[in-house]
Amino acid sequence: MKRCEVVNGKEHNPPSAPPPPEDSDRDEDGVPNDEDNCPGVANADQEDQDNDNKGNACDGDIDGDGVPNGPDPAPYDPSEPDKDGDGVNNTDNCVDVKNAVQADFDKDGKGDACDADIDGDGVPNDKDPEDHNPNVPAPEPTPM
Repeated sequence: MKRCEVVNGKEHNPPSAPPPPEDSDRDEDGVPNDEDNCPGVANADQEDQDNDNKGNACDGDIDGDGVPNGPDPAPYDPSEPDKDGDGVNNTDNCVDVKNAVQADFDKDGKGDACDADIDGDGVPNDKDPEDHNPNVPAPEPTPM
């Protein structure tokens, strides 16, 4: 904080103190900032599984499979990629259709986004007047 004083009737602003020298190892892990792959988080081992120059300690996708560490059931296993880009990999109930929510109305293991009969009433969605209500029967066929 800069102080202002009055000297001989005039304002005088003494120079502020010089900034402290930059810390060469901010996270104190023994690796200088300019060589540290995670300068804000201590990670002396500098592990970087997917070789993206972000240390595992601060990498949001450690294995580089496109699935963030949080929802990734195998954050160190890149062999389980997210094929449809919805943030869910080997547990995805619709591997070829984006459906991050993983909704499965009839609990049959097929996500609603790719389930031909969402409510499990035996009537395909395109013929079902209410595809989220298993109690509504299919319409009667029209006589020819």
